[in-house]
Amino acid sequence: MDLTRQLIASFGRSIGLDDLAPDEDGGCTLAFDDIGVQFVPQPEAEQLLIYSPVGTLGPEGRAAALTELLAANLFFCGTRGATLGLDTDSGLVILAYALDMAGCDEGRFSRIMENFLQVAHHWQQRLAGDISGSAPDSADAPAESAEENALRV
Repeated sequence: MDLTRQLIASFGRSIGLDDLAPDEDGGCTLAFDDIGVQFVPQPEAEQLLIYSPVGTLGPEGRAAALTELLAANLFFCGTRGATLGLDTDSGLVILAYALDMAGCDEGRFSRIMENFLQVAHHWQQRLAGDISGSAPDSADAPAESAEENALRV
């Protein structure tokens, strides 16, 4: 069993999905309440791409929203190491994280997923206009080690 398959299966068991397994391409989709998360293996880069749509930007207020998204991306201060991007055709805002698989274990994968879901939830609410204040920063991330703190996701 390759590492990606093993980590996804282990994560599934930890959240009560004993039969969670990637599809034939090695990816899968999960839903956590109203947060959809895609896992897409990038074997040539030895990475797992984790991404989630977090909202849609309409034409009204787009400049201000884009400024906020760019500010959150600066040094990952509002994304804990992930990146916010915009599909200009649809206005869909995506939160994405490229997980290096080298040295990744079940504990690290679970911590990254927990942080990713917190950030996705924050941006869903923020883009829906349901919260005020600043984006989550690295101070909110668990600092298990210097490496984990640097990841911020």
